[in-house]
Amino acid sequence: MPKTATITARIDPELNEALERIAAAQGRSKSWVLNEMLREQVEKESAFSAAVQAGRESIRAGQGSDHEAVMQRWRMRRGKR
Repeated sequence: MPKTATITARIDPELNEALERIAAAQGRSKSWVLNEMLREQVEKESAFSAAVQAGRESIRAGQGSDHEAVMQRWRMRRGKR
């Protein structure tokens, strides 16, 4: 498997300029900055998807709470502050 993959994307000129400023400020290439930003976003999205899946599995297993019960607990906690 190759160490890197090449992708092509069309972005707004303003976004490109901002990306160039970030890369220059960090002394890095735009490619490096984009790679880091994409890595972070993919990690966040993966974690979010895993949490959603876990929640769905909990609900299927009967471990969920109905909306009104959750809101009631929230209102009680908020009222204590």
